[in-house]
Amino acid sequence: MSQNGGSPGFKSPGFSLALPERFNNVRPGSVTLGIRPENVGVQLDGPNRGGVELPLRLVEPMGKETLLYFDDGSDRHFVVVSEGLAMAQKRSGGRLGLTFAPEHIYLFGPGGGRIAGNGSSARK
Repeated sequence: MSQNGGSPGFKSPGFSLALPERFNNVRPGSVTLGIRPENVGVQLDGPNRGGVELPLRLVEPMGKETLLYFDDGSDRHFVVVSEGLAMAQKRSGGRLGLTFAPEHIYLFGPGGGRIAGNGSSARK
């Protein structure tokens, strides 16, 4: 978690992301970003507006949905769920744009507790 000109942001080895305003009062420090795979959008074409671009490592068609595994520079792959099979034809190695639903972004402190949007810790 960092503050860039008064705006909250998250930085990992593989990407940086502007955080929603509800995190304005959170003190800078080590946090874990949390978002469910189904709350991440994949941009097929056009410029990546406000999201991040990550290299695609694995495409796993699962019937009614496709799992996409991205390398985000951490110890674990970043997984995205895409409905249908439109993404099943994508190949490893390319970079895809990802967008994060701001209302579904969560931050967790070093101890694992959720950090509430008002800057305090929320144990949930």
